[in-house]
Amino acid sequence: MAKYVIIISAPARLMELIDTSDIEKALELVAVEDVWGVGRQYAACLHKYGITTALALSRIDVQWIQKLMGINGVRIVKELQGIPCYLLENQPSPRKGVTVSRTFRTEINRFEDLKAAIIGYTARGAEKLREQESAANMMLVFAATNKFKTHYDFHTATAQLPVPTNDTPELIHYADQCLRQFYKSGTQFKKAGVIFKDLVCSSPLQTGLFDTRNRKRSQILMRSIDTINAEMGSGTIQYAAAGLVPNQKWHALSRQRSPAYTTNWNHLPMAS
Repeated sequence: MAKYVIIISAPARLMELIDTSDIEKALELVAVEDVWGVGRQYAACLHKYGITTALALSRIDVQWIQKLMGINGVRIVKELQGIPCYLLENQPSPRKGVTVSRTFRTEINRFEDLKAAIIGYTARGAEKLREQESAANMMLVFAATNKFKTHYDFHTATAQLPVPTNDTPELIHYADQCLRQFYKSGTQFKKAGVIFKDLVCSSPLQTGLFDTRNRKRSQILMRSIDTINAEMGSGTIQYAAAGLVPNQKWHALSRQRSPAYTTNWNHLPMAS
């Protein structure tokens, strides 16, 4: 039998408008085993003491119920009494940040190669933001040399975004600006990545007074691209700035990856 989720807690002003007798009548109709948080074993034990309804449970002494069910039992009783113990969230809070970074299989010193890597990571990070319905207020771009060599350099640049966004082309624009701030010709980079920070929910989104970007159009475009890549495979639609040449230096090697027999027809073994 499905459990009832009983929430009696309400703001004080609202509780004043609710007739206590109505609440008690409702609790009287609910069996104690149907109260959320009361399992079969606890229900059987409560029945031994004559506690068969949610109303009877709400009138139990909290010290007694704590000995029987612990702190969770106390919270259940208080909730039935109208005392809030569990905070309600309309939606889970977004993560504090999203990071996409990789170590290159060979060192990179050309600006075009490093830019392609940064843009590829930015595009992937933007996808993650949209997956969790978040938008970033700030992005950080970094690149580092080989830490196992004598001279180790770690370069970073930060962009404070005028409007929180998860739009890939917009984030690519700022990623390119950040990269140009610290790139030095001849430096052998071994690792790079992007970090999106100060995340907020993407809807509703507070725009700026002088923001001229058509964000509704951009949302439709991003949604379409995400849908196509989800249905036809990751990378079906990608950005040219990330490089269209396969097996670039910044691409991760997948020589030891297990075949995807259950998700990819091309990986199925052929019987001769």
